[in-house]
Amino acid sequence: MAPPNHYGMIVFEGGGRIMMDITDVSPGDVDTGLLVKMVFRIKDIDEKRGFVRYFWKAAPDRSAVSAQTAVAAE
Repeated sequence: MAPPNHYGMIVFEGGGRIMMDITDVSPGDVDTGLLVKMVFRIKDIDEKRGFVRYFWKAAPDRSAVSAQTAVAAE
């Protein structure tokens, strides 16, 4: 693992929620209401067997944040 790690409760539109890793953020970037999208990323690398495990992570949806900021500025 490469600290600092970020985790959060992701609430999906239409229902459902999951506690998961948040990627592509710096300390202080994660806050309540952060719009995210799901991305498929490396979760772990087994050096002994040369096996790479992938899993879903949440990443900031920068395009949605930009659109939201543009609408708010109008």
